[in-house]
Amino acid sequence: MISPTRLPRISTSYLMEASTLFGQAKGSALPVRTPVRFSKWSGPGYTVAGVRFRPGAAYLWLGVPLSEIRNARVPLEEFWKRDARLLADCLFAAPDATGAMAALEQALLRRATQVGHADGRVALLRRSAGSIDTNLNASGLREVCRRTGMSERTLHRHCTDVFGYGFKTLQRILRFQHLLRLVALSAHPNLAGLAMDAGFADQAHMCREVRRLCHATPAELVQLSAQIGRFVQDVY
Repeated sequence: MISPTRLPRISTSYLMEASTLFGQAKGSALPVRTPVRFSKWSGPGYTVAGVRFRPGAAYLWLGVPLSEIRNARVPLEEFWKRDARLLADCLFAAPDATGAMAALEQALLRRATQVGHADGRVALLRRSAGSIDTNLNASGLREVCRRTGMSERTLHRHCTDVFGYGFKTLQRILRFQHLLRLVALSAHPNLAGLAMDAGFADQAHMCREVRRLCHATPAELVQLSAQIGRFVQDVY
């Protein structure tokens, strides 16, 4: 996450598939153990510009295993060195939020030449983990290994590098994000219906998972459905 103190009115946040809910930052959608407060840069007259990657995409852009920086806020300069400082200069000089976003977009386009091609296996893993039809049991994991051509050990190591955690944890997180999407899009969400549509075993299972991932209850998510809509992303 970038938090350049030099920017008086336009600050940038490098959000690795991050969302903010109930004061908890979820780096790669996994809850950070300590709350992250954005109030320093938020409020009237402030604009936060950022980039949100799909799960597994930030690995190539940062060049380090995401498990090494999970649950941490690391200055972009640690990864991009001089390019990060140049980006901060451009953002500082931007006249408004539109100019800041344009500078950020150009920086990413320049950086794309160093990133290389995306790993097709990452997209396959993301789709498999996000599908409510993918079993969480051993047979489901073996099927994913067969489709990717990796052993279970290699699959776990690869997921840990590119997502920050293993495949089963990725499944749980993407299922939670699917639930957030359903809550945001449902006019009158029903908890039992949400549990079924999101792929949970039952409503009790959904309650346990939601509380574990965001320290809230599904009912509280429903009450905040309007705010949740701002953080819902297309992860596929």
